[in-house]
Amino acid sequence: MLDSNEGMVPRVATYLFHSIENSTQNARVKISIIDLYREQIQDLLDDAERPPSLRVRESPAAGIYIENLIKRQISSGNECKQAVEEALQRKNIQQTKMSYHSSQYHIVVTFYVEFLDTEGSISSHSSITLAKLAGSERLKDTVGTVLQEAKVIHHSLRALNHCTHAILNRDKFVPYRDSKLSRILQSSLKEKNVSWIFLVSPFSQSENVRATLARANNITKLSKQQIAHLKSANG
Repeated sequence: MLDSNEGMVPRVATYLFHSIENSTQNARVKISIIDLYREQIQDLLDDAERPPSLRVRESPAAGIYIENLIKRQISSGNECKQAVEEALQRKNIQQTKMSYHSSQYHIVVTFYVEFLDTEGSISSHSSITLAKLAGSERLKDTVGTVLQEAKVIHHSLRALNHCTHAILNRDKFVPYRDSKLSRILQSSLKEKNVSWIFLVSPFSQSENVRATLARANNITKLSKQQIAHLKSANG
Protein backbone atom coordinates (compact mmCIF):
# COMPACT_ATOMS: atom_id res chain seq x y z
CA MET A 1 0.00 0.00 0.00
CA LEU A 2 1.40 3.38 -0.99
CA ASP A 3 1.51 6.08 1.68
CA SER A 4 0.01 9.43 0.60
CA ASN A 5 3.23 11.15 1.73
CA GLU A 6 5.54 8.97 -0.37
CA GLY A 7 7.94 10.72 -2.71
CA MET A 8 8.31 10.19 -6.43
CA VAL A 9 10.91 7.40 -6.27
CA PRO A 10 8.88 4.94 -4.14
CA ARG A 11 5.76 5.79 -6.17
CA VAL A 12 7.54 4.90 -9.40
CA ALA A 13 8.90 1.70 -7.84
CA THR A 14 5.44 0.65 -6.61
CA TYR A 15 3.90 1.30 -10.04
CA LEU A 16 6.78 -0.50 -11.76
CA PHE A 17 6.51 -3.70 -9.71
CA HIS A 18 2.71 -3.63 -9.94
CA SER A 19 3.00 -3.48 -13.74
CA ILE A 20 5.49 -6.36 -13.79
CA GLU A 21 3.26 -8.50 -11.57
CA ASN A 22 0.35 -7.98 -13.97
CA SER A 23 2.48 -8.74 -17.01
CA THR A 24 2.96 -12.12 -18.66
CA GLN A 25 6.60 -11.24 -19.35
CA ASN A 26 9.35 -11.97 -16.85
CA ALA A 27 11.49 -9.00 -15.84
CA ARG A 28 14.07 -7.94 -13.31
CA VAL A 29 14.69 -4.47 -11.93
CA LYS A 30 17.91 -2.77 -10.86
CA ILE A 31 18.47 0.63 -9.31
CA SER A 32 21.37 3.09 -9.20
CA ILE A 33 21.63 6.26 -7.10
CA ILE A 34 24.24 8.95 -7.62
CA ASP A 35 24.83 12.48 -6.44
CA LEU A 36 26.55 15.20 -8.41
CA TYR A 37 28.41 17.68 -6.22
CA ARG A 38 30.81 20.23 -7.70
CA GLU A 39 30.84 18.28 -10.97
CA GLN A 40 31.97 15.12 -9.15
CA ILE A 41 29.84 11.97 -9.51
CA GLN A 42 29.48 9.86 -6.36
CA ASP A 43 27.87 6.43 -6.21
CA LEU A 44 25.60 6.48 -3.15
CA LEU A 45 25.21 2.69 -3.21
CA ASP A 46 28.96 2.17 -2.90
CA ASP A 47 29.74 1.23 0.70
CA ALA A 48 33.47 1.90 0.35
CA GLU A 49 34.82 4.30 3.00
CA ARG A 50 36.11 6.60 0.25
CA PRO A 51 34.26 5.78 -2.97
CA PRO A 52 35.97 7.13 -6.07
CA SER A 53 34.56 9.86 -8.26
CA LEU A 54 33.02 8.20 -11.31
CA ARG A 55 33.38 9.09 -14.99
CA VAL A 56 30.80 9.37 -17.76
CA ARG A 57 31.58 7.21 -20.78
CA GLU A 58 30.04 6.53 -24.17
CA SER A 59 30.16 3.49 -26.41
CA PRO A 60 28.26 2.41 -29.54
CA ALA A 61 26.75 -0.56 -27.69
CA ALA A 62 25.92 0.98 -24.31
CA GLY A 63 25.42 4.62 -25.29
CA ILE A 64 25.96 7.09 -22.41
CA TYR A 65 26.84 5.34 -19.15
CA ILE A 66 28.67 5.90 -15.87
CA GLU A 67 31.72 3.70 -15.54
CA ASN A 68 31.80 1.27 -12.56
CA LEU A 69 28.36 2.37 -11.38
CA ILE A 70 26.64 -0.05 -8.99
CA LYS A 71 23.25 -1.28 -10.23
CA ARG A 72 21.56 -3.10 -7.37
CA GLN A 73 18.87 -5.64 -8.17
CA ILE A 74 15.63 -5.06 -6.26
CA SER A 75 12.47 -7.15 -6.18
CA SER A 76 9.95 -4.92 -4.39
CA GLY A 77 9.03 -1.36 -3.48
CA ASN A 78 10.33 -1.97 0.04
CA GLU A 79 13.75 -2.93 -1.29
CA CYS A 80 13.73 0.28 -3.32
CA LYS A 81 12.96 2.30 -0.16
CA GLN A 82 15.81 0.55 1.66
CA ALA A 83 18.23 1.43 -1.15
CA VAL A 84 17.14 5.09 -1.12
CA GLU A 85 17.36 5.33 2.69
CA GLU A 86 20.82 3.76 2.57
CA ALA A 87 21.93 6.22 -0.11
CA LEU A 88 20.67 9.27 1.79
CA GLN A 89 22.23 8.02 5.02
CA ARG A 90 25.55 7.53 3.24
CA LYS A 91 25.32 11.10 1.89
CA ASN A 92 24.67 12.43 5.42
CA ILE A 93 27.64 10.49 6.78
CA GLN A 94 29.90 11.85 4.04
CA GLN A 95 28.86 15.41 4.83
CA THR A 96 29.32 14.84 8.58
CA LYS A 97 32.87 13.63 7.94
CA MET A 98 33.51 16.86 6.03
CA SER A 99 31.97 18.81 8.96
CA TYR A 100 29.81 20.57 6.40
CA HIS A 101 26.23 20.09 5.21
CA SER A 102 25.06 21.37 1.86
CA SER A 103 21.93 21.06 -0.25
CA GLN A 104 23.75 22.19 -3.38
CA TYR A 105 23.92 18.87 -5.21
CA HIS A 106 21.87 16.95 -7.75
CA ILE A 107 20.65 13.41 -7.17
CA VAL A 108 19.87 11.03 -10.03
CA VAL A 109 18.00 7.76 -9.48
CA THR A 110 17.69 5.32 -12.36
CA PHE A 111 15.59 2.16 -12.62
CA TYR A 112 16.80 -0.41 -15.14
CA VAL A 113 14.21 -2.92 -16.36
CA GLU A 114 15.44 -6.04 -18.14
CA PHE A 115 12.81 -8.18 -19.87
CA LEU A 116 13.69 -11.87 -20.01
CA ASP A 117 12.82 -14.58 -22.51
CA THR A 118 11.85 -18.14 -21.59
CA GLU A 119 15.52 -19.11 -21.24
CA GLY A 120 16.25 -16.25 -18.84
CA SER A 121 18.24 -14.19 -21.32
CA ILE A 122 17.64 -10.45 -21.76
CA SER A 123 15.32 -9.91 -24.72
CA SER A 124 14.90 -6.15 -24.29
CA HIS A 125 15.55 -3.45 -21.72
CA SER A 126 14.38 -0.01 -20.66
CA SER A 127 15.11 2.58 -17.99
CA ILE A 128 13.43 5.29 -15.93
CA THR A 129 15.55 8.21 -14.71
CA LEU A 130 14.46 10.53 -11.88
CA ALA A 131 16.62 13.60 -11.26
CA LYS A 132 16.28 15.88 -8.26
CA LEU A 133 18.02 19.09 -9.26
CA ALA A 134 19.51 21.54 -6.77
CA GLY A 135 17.88 24.94 -6.51
CA SER A 136 19.37 28.15 -7.85
CA GLU A 137 20.81 30.33 -5.08
CA ARG A 138 21.20 34.02 -5.89
CA LEU A 139 24.94 34.61 -6.17
CA LYS A 140 24.71 38.04 -4.55
CA ASP A 141 23.20 36.44 -1.45
CA THR A 142 25.98 33.90 -0.95
CA VAL A 143 29.60 33.98 0.19
CA GLY A 144 32.52 31.62 0.75
CA THR A 145 31.99 27.90 0.16
CA VAL A 146 28.29 28.37 -0.50
CA LEU A 147 29.14 30.88 -3.24
CA GLN A 148 31.50 28.42 -4.92
CA GLU A 149 28.83 25.71 -4.76
CA ALA A 150 26.22 28.09 -6.16
CA LYS A 151 28.48 28.93 -9.10
CA VAL A 152 28.85 25.25 -9.98
CA ILE A 153 25.09 24.69 -9.68
CA HIS A 154 24.40 27.73 -11.87
CA HIS A 155 26.85 26.40 -14.44
CA SER A 156 25.19 22.96 -14.58
CA LEU A 157 21.64 24.36 -14.74
CA ARG A 158 22.69 26.88 -17.39
CA ALA A 159 24.26 24.08 -19.41
CA LEU A 160 21.02 22.11 -19.12
CA ASN A 161 19.11 25.19 -20.36
CA HIS A 162 21.46 25.52 -23.32
CA CYS A 163 20.76 21.90 -24.24
CA THR A 164 16.99 22.33 -24.08
CA HIS A 165 17.25 25.52 -26.17
CA ALA A 166 19.39 23.71 -28.76
CA ILE A 167 16.86 20.86 -28.94
CA LEU A 168 14.02 23.38 -29.25
CA ASN A 169 15.80 25.13 -32.10
CA ARG A 170 16.61 21.77 -33.67
CA ASP A 171 20.28 22.69 -33.75
CA LYS A 172 22.63 20.15 -35.27
CA PHE A 173 24.89 20.47 -32.22
CA VAL A 174 23.58 20.13 -28.65
CA PRO A 175 26.22 20.97 -25.96
CA TYR A 176 25.60 17.97 -23.69
CA ARG A 177 29.29 17.87 -22.70
CA ASP A 178 29.22 21.36 -21.13
CA SER A 179 28.39 19.84 -17.74
CA LYS A 180 28.23 16.44 -16.06
CA LEU A 181 24.52 16.96 -15.39
CA SER A 182 23.50 17.46 -19.02
CA ARG A 183 25.84 14.64 -20.05
CA ILE A 184 24.24 12.21 -17.58
CA LEU A 185 20.74 13.25 -18.68
CA GLN A 186 21.60 13.24 -22.39
CA SER A 187 19.73 10.01 -23.17
CA SER A 188 16.67 11.15 -21.22
CA LEU A 189 16.55 14.58 -22.89
CA LYS A 190 16.55 12.93 -26.30
CA GLU A 191 13.59 10.72 -25.45
CA LYS A 192 9.93 11.62 -25.97
CA ASN A 193 8.64 10.41 -22.58
CA VAL A 194 10.03 13.02 -20.19
CA SER A 195 8.17 14.64 -17.28
CA TRP A 196 9.38 17.61 -15.26
CA ILE A 197 8.28 18.79 -11.80
CA PHE A 198 9.30 22.30 -10.70
CA LEU A 199 9.21 23.46 -7.07
CA VAL A 200 9.21 27.19 -6.36
CA SER A 201 10.59 29.06 -3.36
CA PRO A 202 8.54 31.29 -1.02
CA PHE A 203 7.70 34.68 -2.49
CA SER A 204 10.45 36.29 -0.41
CA GLN A 205 12.75 34.71 -3.00
CA SER A 206 10.81 36.08 -5.97
CA GLU A 207 13.92 36.21 -8.18
CA ASN A 208 14.38 32.46 -7.71
CA VAL A 209 10.67 31.91 -8.45
CA ARG A 210 10.95 33.81 -11.73
CA ALA A 211 14.07 31.87 -12.73
CA THR A 212 12.37 28.55 -11.97
CA LEU A 213 9.21 29.49 -13.88
CA ALA A 214 11.30 30.66 -16.85
CA ARG A 215 13.06 27.30 -16.90
CA ALA A 216 9.70 25.52 -16.63
CA ASN A 217 8.38 27.55 -19.57
CA ASN A 218 11.33 26.48 -21.74
CA ILE A 219 10.88 22.84 -20.76
CA THR A 220 7.15 23.04 -21.55
CA LYS A 221 8.00 24.26 -25.06
CA LEU A 222 10.47 21.40 -25.42
CA SER A 223 7.86 18.83 -24.33
CA LYS A 224 5.26 20.21 -26.76
CA GLN A 225 7.78 20.03 -29.60
CA GLN A 226 8.62 16.43 -28.75
CA ILE A 227 4.91 15.52 -28.69
CA ALA A 228 4.39 17.21 -32.07
CA HIS A 229 7.41 15.38 -33.46
CA LEU A 230 6.06 12.07 -32.13
CA LYS A 231 2.62 12.68 -33.70
CA SER A 232 4.27 13.60 -36.99
CA ALA A 233 6.39 10.45 -36.94
CA ASN A 234 3.28 8.34 -36.30
CA GLY A 235 1.37 10.04 -39.12
